[in-house]
Amino acid sequence: MPGHTVCDITGANAVVVSATYRQAPSATFPAQHEDADAAYEWIIENSGSFNADPERLALAGESAGGNLALNVALHARDAQLTQPDHVLSVYPIASDNMETRSYEAYADATPLSRAGMEWFFSHVFENPSQASDPRVDLIERDDLQGLPPVTLINAEIDPLQSEGEILAERLSAAGVEVEQMTFDGVTHEFFGMAAVVPQAQEAVDMATANLREAFGAEGATDAAAADPATPEAGEVSDGATPDAMSPDSGDTAETYGTAEPAEGEAANPSN
Repeated sequence: MPGHTVCDITGANAVVVSATYRQAPSATFPAQHEDADAAYEWIIENSGSFNADPERLALAGESAGGNLALNVALHARDAQLTQPDHVLSVYPIASDNMETRSYEAYADATPLSRAGMEWFFSHVFENPSQASDPRVDLIERDDLQGLPPVTLINAEIDPLQSEGEILAERLSAAGVEVEQMTFDGVTHEFFGMAAVVPQAQEAVDMATANLREAFGAEGATDAAAADPATPEAGEVSDGATPDAMSPDSGDTAETYGTAEPAEGEAANPSN
């Protein structure tokens, strides 16, 4: 992600770790997924160094970062790591099919078009057949069961709209609790525009509410707002860069962890 989620979801009252990764063309698939998995494992092992609770975690990402967030959850499940409590995936790449309804309708959309996705794929994959790898083509996987609740946010004017909606159907069929919303009249990358785009604020509010529910943090933000002395949520690390899995410009995958209270402090989650 381009760092938008770092900035916009601080209402979740959580420590935010924004992890970048190796990018194409200097590092091709699957380096991005390997780095995202490694970052998650490092966060679990080192959470105490930044006052985060490793038992309350969420994953978030936009575009290719949305794909990475879901893949890290799958990795955590398969490797029997600490499981995230929630996954926020914003207009994720979830298929290699560029003939879907939304690809046809919005082939020439900006900022993301079909030609743009073809260019990204041509640089990320050494062999075109790699695009059908299950880490990329999530909607064709048959092992999506056992994941934590997922929030999926899509934009209407986006070639990736259809695969996001199909992914929600696949997750639900696998028994995963999922909330998906396609926001009308907006494009890919709208999520970071809450200051000027009302739909972006609605999407941020939806994502924040679901993250707070996952953390069991209802009411914590209200309490913090009422008390000026309450510390603000702290962004631990921001390695945010531009759009993910795209050559030399990658959406960061982010992990949210609630903070452990210091001795004598209230046990409210804190960013």
